Amino acid sequence: MKGPVRLFATGDSLTVGVGGLIFSSGYVKKYQALVSQALKRPVDKKVLARPGLTSGELLQLLLNAPPSDDQYAHIVTLTAGSNDLLQAGRQYLVTKEDAIVWSAINECLHNIGSIVDLLIKRSRNQAPPLIRIANIYNPWPNQPDFDRWIRLFNRRLLYIQSPRVAVGNMYSIFQQHPQLLSLDRLHPNNEGYARMAYVFDALGYQGISK
Repeated sequence: MKGPVRLFATGDSLTVGVGGLIFSSGYVKKYQALVSQALKRPVDKKVLARPGLTSGELLQLLLNAPPSDDQYAHIVTLTAGSNDLLQAGRQYLVTKEDAIVWSAINECLHNIGSIVDLLIKRSRNQAPPLIRIANIYNPWPNQPDFDRWIRLFNRRLLYIQSPRVAVGNMYSIFQQHPQLLSLDRLHPNNEGYARMAYVFDALGYQGISK
């Protein structure tokens, strides 16, 4: 019998599960169950996430974390970028300077690319992990400029994809179904987190044997 699949979930409040019910584990526990169901194997998970992290802060957290947290992972999920864009968006509402947002987008994409590179370089498995990245959704639907920036960010995020790195389209889920957001309108509710898990699941598990 094959050993367990090792899942490493890292990121911001979306990986923590903020917005769900008390003791909710966000999308992670649901995704763990979906992985086990798809591969017919048990799944061990580790989580390294903090609410409010920007992509740069997450990169530093990973650089300072024990490599054993992620180096044997078969699958990695990553949520990052929302706080970068939220901070830049709030500054824009005051200054009306587009350059603030463009700079945040470029820096965030660079940081996410560095995180992916780090996870691949630290891997001790025969093959690098499957990395599943959540794109970002728009919590401010009444701000058309903000939606335009998020769609641009998500398009550019697709360039990070490779045979083992894929981006899950969370934007469409919450754009089409705003009822999946919690009362704070920033984070998913329990059903929203479950839908995130299904999006990651739909990206597949090619390269991991059953």
